[in-house]
Amino acid sequence: MAKTQLNVRIDEELDSRLAALAKRTGSAKSFYTVEAIKQFLEEQEDYF
Repeated sequence: MAKTQLNVRIDEELDSRLAALAKRTGSAKSFYTVEAIKQFLEEQEDYF
């Protein structure tokens, strides 16, 4: 599947938490960002 780039602005605290998780697990911040978006969309699509 082709990928596109999405730029978002988040506050420093959220970025720090995301960076810490990525460092602990060895996964990229973008991995967790995409997973969070997928989960959110699944929940919203079920609701609407």
